[in-house]
Amino acid sequence: MEFYISGSVHAESGFLSIVGRCGNEPVRPGVEFRAILREKPRRYPEGLELPREIEECKGVVVSGRVMAIKPVVRYMLLCDDWQLDPANNRRLTIVGLISNIRSIDDPPFPLYYREMCVFLGLTDGHGQGEGKIVCVHEASGQKVFETNPRTIAFGPDPLEVLGVPFRIRDITFRQAGLYSVQFWYAGELVEERPLRLR
Repeated sequence: MEFYISGSVHAESGFLSIVGRCGNEPVRPGVEFRAILREKPRRYPEGLELPREIEECKGVVVSGRVMAIKPVVRYMLLCDDWQLDPANNRRLTIVGLISNIRSIDDPPFPLYYREMCVFLGLTDGHGQGEGKIVCVHEASGQKVFETNPRTIAFGPDPLEVLGVPFRIRDITFRQAGLYSVQFWYAGELVEERPLRLR
């Protein structure tokens, strides 16, 4: 079954509203698209066709008529802090990259961690959507924290990298092991990074 998207318009929310059909049927509110496929230009548009090739495939999330295209994560950094350059607001310094945390308390767990930052570099986004950071203990599936959703708005240039910082305070890690720090956008898991507690 193939869906033909004939156009899109910007909705008031900043997302895209799709216009199209499936066969002879229009695309109705509530239809879910798991990917957008864009074909390569055909070499012989008026004659015999070569097998169709896919030029691009993007994951999408759809709610009713509104479509939010998931951004591409260029980088996702776990760190102690980030600092904006006062002389140039397009430059920043990442302080204290984090991949492992070793407890020096006795007993070592539960471990109270005062503050952690997650800095995202996002591109290829359209409109706006809600993003959040979630941390889960891999072995047990126990959720350690989940930030409040925040609106992420992309500009008109999809190639521009948008910096999105999250600051998480007062974290309690109850046991050692491997954790997954995850970035969710429009209800979908987009990217994750491992974090090891010892």
